Amino acid sequence: MRRFVFFLLYDPDGYVDSAVLHTLNGLRPHVEHIMVVSNGFLQAESRKRLDAVADEVFERENVGFDSGAYRSAIGRVGYSKLADYDEVLLINYTFFGPITSFDELFARMDPKPIDFWGITDHVAVSPHPMLGKGVMPEHLQSYWIAFRKSLVASADFREYWASLPNGMSYHDVITVFETALTRHFGDLGYAWESAYPADDYSVNNASMEQPLRLLDDGCPMFKRRLYFHDVVDLDTRDVAASEVTARALELGFPRDVLIDGVIRRTPARALATGLGLLHLVDDVAAPTEPDARLARRTGRVWRSWLRDGIDPFDGAEVLVVDGISDDELADGPAAEYTNANLDEAQLLRARGGIVDRPADTLGAFDADARLGVLVPLAEHRASTRLGYGWRGLRTAANRVAEALRLIGPLERHAPMAPFVGVAAYRADALAGLVERVESAGGWASLVDLADVGEDELELIFDLLAADVAKTNGYVASEAARRSDFVRSSQLLQYKFADTSARFGPEQRAPFMGPLTHPNSFIRPFVGDWLRTKAPSTAKVVLKGEESARKQAGAAKRAITRIVKKGR
Repeated sequence: MRRFVFFLLYDPDGYVDSAVLHTLNGLRPHVEHIMVVSNGFLQAESRKRLDAVADEVFERENVGFDSGAYRSAIGRVGYSKLADYDEVLLINYTFFGPITSFDELFARMDPKPIDFWGITDHVAVSPHPMLGKGVMPEHLQSYWIAFRKSLVASADFREYWASLPNGMSYHDVITVFETALTRHFGDLGYAWESAYPADDYSVNNASMEQPLRLLDDGCPMFKRRLYFHDVVDLDTRDVAASEVTARALELGFPRDVLIDGVIRRTPARALATGLGLLHLVDDVAAPTEPDARLARRTGRVWRSWLRDGIDPFDGAEVLVVDGISDDELADGPAAEYTNANLDEAQLLRARGGIVDRPADTLGAFDADARLGVLVPLAEHRASTRLGYGWRGLRTAANRVAEALRLIGPLERHAPMAPFVGVAAYRADALAGLVERVESAGGWASLVDLADVGEDELELIFDLLAADVAKTNGYVASEAARRSDFVRSSQLLQYKFADTSARFGPEQRAPFMGPLTHPNSFIRPFVGDWLRTKAPSTAKVVLKGEESARKQAGAAKRAITRIVKKGR
């Protein structure tokens, strides 16, 4: 078949990742003409990369979302020219593929006596999840829709695009374009089909709810959204992105392409979870010899490096930080982001997976070229670190992250961060950090910007270390001794069982539902009533609660420092 592809992409920074190029290269053997449509203007280097694989690149203002972009591009090419092709495809950048090639997909669909088709479809849902009423019709998912000549050459095709309004929001893209297109042409008598029908998978949305089965059935793609969608929501559907990662890699999908495709949108812990990263070491350390590629320091290194210019790597490839100094531990903010009862056992656990295993630590970086930061397994024993990992510093950390131009969102609750300073860093993962600090005005300017002391700014750099690495294209992982990991997992299971018992029995209740404790029903009840009856008042109340929590956190930190100084 002669095929014409409109490939839609959007990146707020005008960046084109290698996953886009992988898809375009995969399409090339099957397509006569590829027109990339960019909603927004591209960086020069990204434009150059696209020019090498596409026949045409159309940069436009980000107006009208998907529907506006496709209508504009179709009008630019012209209906008469498109009617010369056997198939016109609308494809966007929101999936990874092909796993190996698109050969089987096209071979499956080419003989079908249909007018348009897609890779996957979504079943009808009532009430409409976006509108709250009516029915969301069964529809092909819009990341891939192919129109045959029988439809492209028709007046119905021209009239559809002429009357389609610009999307003004993501909501419009779903309700006006994606969920309506299939029914519109279906009602006009045009035949359609999905390559992997939802009815075969017994779920509403197979691309998000049955990605493993799709891969096993030969589907050549999996959705990027699996890596930045709510991890807990996916878990309630028995979907783990790490399993999808493992299966895709087994089938031959390039790991670097996968990482490049999600690293800019996924928080560091969610990324590590989706990639299945965890570095476990034996309980007994093997004898090791010193290695010049590894440097070791005691105490936080950020201030001496970024303020005073003392490079902690000093030519080494990997830096191991052996926890904060005794002085910092006795008189510093460490307990504020770990645990007020920090004890020797916790320090031993933190050091056990990294500091005490220099050969294993260096081996982890050697084995994974994308590993940039190694931190201890998040401590939850006698600690609230997993739920309150930012310890009141998230707002300040966000200011610093913006000033340093770090990519991607920060973690909501538990950043991938050193525990009392214990961590290992690849030099390349922190490359350019000195220049970023200088561009932000220097160390003193960041202190003022964050509105914290120098000790707390060092802590903030601990909390942002994984995001610095992510900006340079590297991922972060946790490390632990095997026995520590087993005990941590067992205790966490018991804690979760105890926590779940305080909520309703619904599967998602422990994460979303109100507490069943008799004294806990008032706030959810009042909150729901306010959001329904007086949404503006609810926003004011919420802001007041957030402000009060921040002030309480600041007061707690100040009191802790005073108490420690008085010891």
